[in-house]
Amino acid sequence: KRMDYDGLIALNKAIKERMAAAIGIKESSLRNYLTHLTKSGIVRIIDRGLYELNPHYFAKGDWAEISKRRENFKLEVTYTAKGGRKITGKLEEPDLFDEVE
Repeated sequence: KRMDYDGLIALNKAIKERMAAAIGIKESSLRNYLTHLTKSGIVRIIDRGLYELNPHYFAKGDWAEISKRRENFKLEVTYTAKGGRKITGKLEEPDLFDEVE
């Protein structure tokens, strides 16, 4: 709901408190869940209170831009012999010096 067309979401303390209250958990629990989502590659921290959502899972806007943003995120799906599924994501940092001439 709060994600912009660049895949970013701003979550300051007040917003986190309102979100936590809306779903019936403590704000500290919400922070713990965000940490877990960051470690699993679902979101990444851009700056304090600013997160980028993995465009393989969440996207809004022009398909060409979404496709371009997906290049920086790795999505891996593995299956067990019993049919279990594990989905992981990882940020692939682009080499910024490749674009500088």
